[in-house]
Order: sequence, then structure tokens, then C-alpha cells
Amino acid sequence: MPFEMLFDRDHKVLLVRFGRALTRQALESMVQAARQFVAVHGNCDGIVDFSAVEKIDIDVAYLRAYGGSPRVMAACTACINRTARARSPWWCATCRRPTTFWA
Repeated sequence: MPFEMLFDRDHKVLLVRFGRALTRQALESMVQAARQFVAVHGNCDGIVDFSAVEKIDIDVAYLRAYGGSPRVMAACTACINRTARARSPWWCATCRRPTTFWA
């Protein structure tokens, strides 16, 4: 499996960890799995861990298009944690602060 999903029920946080290769198929599978998870368990905070990724095999045009699509897991720094390493230009739908992507 190109990723694993772990859920902290006490804090309602879904952690997705990608493996060594990040591919278009892995990203699409993760989004589908996360949407299914949320349909069953309800909305929750999410963290995506790319720290194990060694190879990215996704074309830039796809990433640009993907960036404009509705996101499954995005929240601002205040909603998740203040230790994020990278920030995106998007805004949290809940509190209107900049979203945070975890690496």
C-alpha cells in the first residue's frame, strides 16, 4: 500500500503517511480513502506525512489541477498545531486562516 491511515479517536485526528514513492495513483487513492473514512466517521482534523517520500512521480500539470480541486484535509495552523513546517496559499474553510500542510 502506498500510504497508511491512522486515526486518533480521542483527538479526532486522521494521520496519513505516504511511503517511499508519491504517485498520481497513490494520491488519488488516498483522497478516495479519506473521503470514505470521513463518510463513516465524520469530519476530523487531518495530517499528511510526506517524510518517507523519496521519489515523486507526478507531472506538474496534474499537481496544478489538483491544487484547484476541493480538499479533503486542510486546516489552518491554529486548528491543527503551531508546529507546521510549510504553509499553503489556501485558507481554512472553518476559521478562514491559512491552511497548513505537514511534511
